[in-house]
Amino acid sequence: MNDEKLENQKETFNYSYSSIRREEIEKIRNKYIQNQEDDLSELRRLDNHITNTATFASIFVGIVGVLVFGTGLSLVLSFSKYVSGIIVGFLGLLIMGAGLLVNKIILKKLREKYGNRIIELSDKLLK
Repeated sequence: MNDEKLENQKETFNYSYSSIRREEIEKIRNKYIQNQEDDLSELRRLDNHITNTATFASIFVGIVGVLVFGTGLSLVLSFSKYVSGIIVGFLGLLIMGAGLLVNKIILKKLREKYGNRIIELSDKLLK
């Protein structure tokens, strides 16, 4: 009877599938595969690089403008230096406004630089 039970166990196949485990394993595996970037991920990466670079640069310029404006404000309010405080504050406003201009300039330059590759990839993916 034990031999018959052992034979039945040998003939059966138990398999448990976990999609969550498989996804995690594949995610870890993909970290170690070199040069496995497909066209769509390269297109996304280039687009993100262009927009993020321009955004970060304009935010940086805006923050500098806010700091200069705050310096002018503190000159007026704390030290009663009205003329120099107004001039520094106005300079800070100009720098803050330049943030938008910086964004547009960097976007234009990066789109010129990477535009051909993005068009090439998008044409390849659309066909």
